[in-house]
Amino acid sequence: MKKAFLTIFGAMSLGLFSQSALANCYCQVGHLHGNVCLVPQTGVNGQTQMVHLNPICSGGNSSGSSQQPIEFSIAERAVINSTNEMALAFSAKTGQYGLILQNQGRFLRGQDFLTQSGLNEKAMLICTAKSTNTTLEFLTHKRNKKQAQKLMAESGCELESLKQFGEPYSHLMLYRGQNAQGKWGNYWIQYHLNQSQQAVNSAIATMKNQCQSENKSCEYIGDFHQEGMY
Repeated sequence: MKKAFLTIFGAMSLGLFSQSALANCYCQVGHLHGNVCLVPQTGVNGQTQMVHLNPICSGGNSSGSSQQPIEFSIAERAVINSTNEMALAFSAKTGQYGLILQNQGRFLRGQDFLTQSGLNEKAMLICTAKSTNTTLEFLTHKRNKKQAQKLMAESGCELESLKQFGEPYSHLMLYRGQNAQGKWGNYWIQYHLNQSQQAVNSAIATMKNQCQSENKSCEYIGDFHQEGMY
């Protein structure tokens, strides 16, 4: 049984990742920003820039496929450079987790970066490696494909429903607890540095209380914000 979680929005006042003004619209690629889909794209000079595509809306309305570079203000760039894309996998069987953070400012700096599906895959592999006492190298080697799939199934690792690609979050705080039956549960919040400290503290207290009340033991794992794999 998955544990409840809390997610905190931050930096929305800067308008970087506002909700779409268009009702019932979605992006086939990229993520929705205002009335356009933001998509990272590598140009002929090898540098990555953001282009925008028109979203697909209910009723078949789509405004074509015009692509134009997105110009970001200094304030928007500051938020992008302090925001992380995240993926988290957790095993209720072993209590192990796989977490990967990728700084969103990579596309501004012309660096390669993973899509959300790529982040999810790595988080699952990290969790599986920890839970089965193997390595990422073993799990990703083509020769070990069948055994890797078996280990992944045995690990009990499942992806958590974090706020996805494009949302302004910089931190993920993680707790885990073990109940009387030996099953593990994870508890987490996502937040941004621009979120009020009072709101963050309140969310942390709620999370800790839930973890402690539902388990015989509750353990603080960490407050992650640096780009990397954990």
